[in-house]
Amino acid sequence: MAASESKLFTTQFVGFTNLTAIRQLGLFIALAASVAVGVAIVMWSITPNMALLFSGLSEKDSGLVIGALQRQSVRYQLGGTGTVLVPSADVHNIRMQLASQGLPQGIASGFEMLDGPQGFGVSQFMETARFQRSLEVELSRSVMALANVQVARVHLAIPKQSASLRNRRKPSASVLVSLYSGRMLEEEQVMAITHIVSSSVPDLKVSNVTVVDQNGRLLTSKDNVDGISASQLKYTQNLEKSYISRIEGILVPIVGADAISAQVTAVVDFTVSEQTQELFTPDSSVLRSAEIMEEGTSANPQGVSEAASNQPGSKGKIVENASQAVNSRRRSTEKFELDKTISHTRFAMGNVKRLSVAVVIDDKKIISTDGTVSRSNYSPEEMERFTQLVKEAVGYTVQRGDSVKIINAAFSVPAEPEPLPEKSIWQQGWFSDVVKNVIGGVLVLVLLIGVLKPVMRSLTRIGKEGTNQEPAATGMPAAAMAAGPQGTSHLSAQHDSDNVTVVKTAAEQDPKLVAQVVKSWVSHE
Repeated sequence: MAASESKLFTTQFVGFTNLTAIRQLGLFIALAASVAVGVAIVMWSITPNMALLFSGLSEKDSGLVIGALQRQSVRYQLGGTGTVLVPSADVHNIRMQLASQGLPQGIASGFEMLDGPQGFGVSQFMETARFQRSLEVELSRSVMALANVQVARVHLAIPKQSASLRNRRKPSASVLVSLYSGRMLEEEQVMAITHIVSSSVPDLKVSNVTVVDQNGRLLTSKDNVDGISASQLKYTQNLEKSYISRIEGILVPIVGADAISAQVTAVVDFTVSEQTQELFTPDSSVLRSAEIMEEGTSANPQGVSEAASNQPGSKGKIVENASQAVNSRRRSTEKFELDKTISHTRFAMGNVKRLSVAVVIDDKKIISTDGTVSRSNYSPEEMERFTQLVKEAVGYTVQRGDSVKIINAAFSVPAEPEPLPEKSIWQQGWFSDVVKNVIGGVLVLVLLIGVLKPVMRSLTRIGKEGTNQEPAATGMPAAAMAAGPQGTSHLSAQHDSDNVTVVKTAAEQDPKLVAQVVKSWVSHE
C-alpha cells in the first residue's frame, strides 16, 4: 500500500514538473487557495454562534464581566460600546452565573459628572436636570448598599416651585429594586429605603415615596386605607392565620392533610379607650379631724338663791345672789374620711370582637384489601365532634357572637398541569451549531471532490504520459515501439519487465519497424 502511494506521488510530481511555469504557478495558487478555503470552512463550522450577553457596559463592568468569563474558561467576543458576546447555547446559563456574582453592577456616574467641564452657555434647565440625575444615581448607590438589593433605580419628580404657597406641589419619588434570587425585603428595610430617599430631597414626605420590586409588587403601603392601617391589617391577617393553623393542627391528623380547607374571618377592634373611676364606700368611715371650741364666764355665789328661799324651811327669807349669771358657749367640728378608690383603665387595642370560622372536609376515603379506594360521607356524630374540636381550638364564645360552620363535601381532583410547550428544534441553541458543522463538512467534501481530486487526477495522467514518453529519448525499445501506428496503445500499457516480449511480438508483426529502430540505434551510436 505504501509502495503504491509512493509511486502515485512520484507520478503526480512528474506530472507537475512537466507543466509549464505559468501553469505550475497557477496550480500552486489554486491549491493554496483551496487549502485556505477549506481551513476557513472548518474553522467557521466549529466556531459556535455568538449571542449578545450585555451591551452598553461601563469600563468597570466590562472588566469585571470579562474577568469572570476568563475564570470560567468561557469563549467571548468584544464589540463596540461595551458589548460582550458569548456562545448562544450558553448565554442564559452565563447570565445566571454572573447574576449570582452581582455582575454587572450597572452604575452610572453620580455627582462625578459635576466634576467634568460644564461647557459655556449651559442653560439652567440643563444644570437642574444634570443635578437631579446625579442625585438619582447617588440614591441608587445608597439603596444598592443593602444586602438583598442587586440593582436599584431611583426616579425623582421634583416640580418647579411656585411663588404662591397655595399652588406649591410636593415632590415624589419612585424606587425600583431588583432583588437577588430567593431574597426579599423586610418591612423595616422598605421603611429604611423610603426614609433615605425622603431625607435626601427637600420637602419630600415618606408617604410620597413608592418602592416596587422587579416583579411589579408594591412594597410600600399607604396607611389609613379604608380606616385601617397596614400594621393593623397585618396583625389581623396574622391572627387569622394563627386560627387556621390551630384548626388544621387538630383536624389534619384525623382527616388527612389534603382533606381539609379552613378559613377564618376575625373582626378586631383597634379602638383605643381610657376610663377613670372614683368609688366611695359609705359604710366605712374614719374620723379624720375634730375641733371643739367653748366660751363662757363663772363666779362664786353668796347667800341663798331665789329659788332656794321658796323652799320649805327657808323661813321666808329672800337672799339675793352676790354674783352675775354664768354665760357659756360650746362649738364642736368633726371631719370624717370615707373609703375611696380611683382607677385609671386603658383598654388594649386589637381585641377580637367576633370570629367566623368556615371549614370544608373532604369525604372519608376507605381503602379495601385489594387496594381500591372508596368514598363515603362522615356521619352526623363525627361532624358534631369536629365542630366541638374546632370551637375549642379557636376559643368559641357565645357572648361574642362567634360562628363555626363545618360541612362535608367531596373535593374535586385537580387536573394535572399541561407541560409547557417545548421549543422547536430550529429554535434550540445547538441547532445552528449543528447546521454550521453540516454545511462546513459538505463544503469541504465539495472542495475535495470537485477541486482537489480532479487536479490530482490530471497530474497523475500527465505524469504517466511523461513517463511513457521518456524511453524514446534514452533509446529504450518500448518507447520506439510506441511510435508505430499499431503498437502505440498496446505498448504504453505494458510494464518494463515485459519489454522483451513486446519487442519480439512487434518484430514478427512489422519487421520494417524493427529495422528502422535498429538503424536509429546504429546511427545514434
